Amino acid sequence: MGDADRAPASSTDTQAPDTEALTSTAAGLDADQLASLRELEEDSGRSVVAQLITIYLDGAADYVDNLRAAVGRGDIAETGRLAHGFKGSSATVGAASVARACAALEEAAIGGAATDLPGKMAYVELELRRTRPVLDAERDRPLI
Repeated sequence: MGDADRAPASSTDTQAPDTEALTSTAAGLDADQLASLRELEEDSGRSVVAQLITIYLDGAADYVDNLRAAVGRGDIAETGRLAHGFKGSSATVGAASVARACAALEEAAIGGAATDLPGKMAYVELELRRTRPVLDAERDRPLI
């Protein structure tokens, strides 16, 4: 009998999964990073996560615009520099899938693969579009 066919071992196995955690993971967020930020909130009593996510999302459009322009010009050095910065910002707020996409763009730039840059840029934009609604929901979560 496979794992999916077996009966729950205890009453705790029958509890519904944490849909918030599943949604965050499915959208490419780093739940551990967000939990660390939430601990800062609890210690300070201020909405650290909301502030960081707001700053990140406000700056994301500029990063994407500047990255798109650098890729369009074929400016490999600027693309690499911007991708590196956006990767760090994304990782800080737990946007792991965006950070991975930025890392792929940065690596292509470092490797001088100019023909790969437009596809890698599209990947960054896709991951940001996919992650934005989940970050918005995280930002709007009340302090506990």
